[in-house]
Amino acid sequence: ACMVEDIPRNLVPAAALGMKTVWVKPAAPEYRERELVQGAESADLAVDALLPWLEAVLARRRARAG
Repeated sequence: ACMVEDIPRNLVPAAALGMKTVWVKPAAPEYRERELVQGAESADLAVDALLPWLEAVLARRRARAG
């Protein structure tokens, strides 16, 4: 299972349960410096945008399927 979230503190429980976690970083720089980044260390992966990451995941899956 994988949890995708834009508030990293919400990833902490998922990580504790053994789930893979993806943090979608906020676009506005001022939000990266606030309390909203607490828990970011729980993320297995941090991405700037969800759609490009999902497209890359699907492309890899299609390539493996051959």
